[in-house]
Amino acid sequence: MFLMKDFEKGWYVVYVRSRCEKKVHETLSEHNIESFLPLIRKERKWSDRKKVILEPLFKSYVFVNPKSRKEFYRVQSVCGVCFFINLGNTYLKARDEEIERIKLLLNCEDVYQIESTVSPPPTPGGTYEIGEGPLQGLKCEVIRADCQQKILVRLDTIKQSLLVTLPQSYLTINRQTEPALL
Repeated sequence: MFLMKDFEKGWYVVYVRSRCEKKVHETLSEHNIESFLPLIRKERKWSDRKKVILEPLFKSYVFVNPKSRKEFYRVQSVCGVCFFINLGNTYLKARDEEIERIKLLLNCEDVYQIESTVSPPPTPGGTYEIGEGPLQGLKCEVIRADCQQKILVRLDTIKQSLLVTLPQSYLTINRQTEPALL
């Protein structure tokens, strides 16, 4: 751990122990430290029942927004927190736009709907820009192209990717990186 000379407000990325994300998020809330834990619904099937549970979108990561240097250092004392993610001598921060887009994505119903279209599907491996919806403006890569457009969206600052199903109508071609057609 290295000391922070100049504190900057923003969303820092904290690495936590495996399966401790929810507990860390609750403890930070109890200490009045703003945190964000993106949760997604997953259906689990047992031999006798099915149950919908909430799981962290990013395993072992919690986003924190400390308002002071004191809060920043208090985060490290929370049980389950391992360390702040850093790159060299700089703590990794997620941009506010990325946090807002993740929140919008988690609250948006139409992102998960399957939509069939008559137009030809996007080219797998092609890079596109999302033209509408909660992820508007982000660049993405098409992983699979059929009636389910599986889109890989990269969040560069936290070096994570999301695999999302989007309606084909949301995509616009990014001409600079369009793959060559045979």
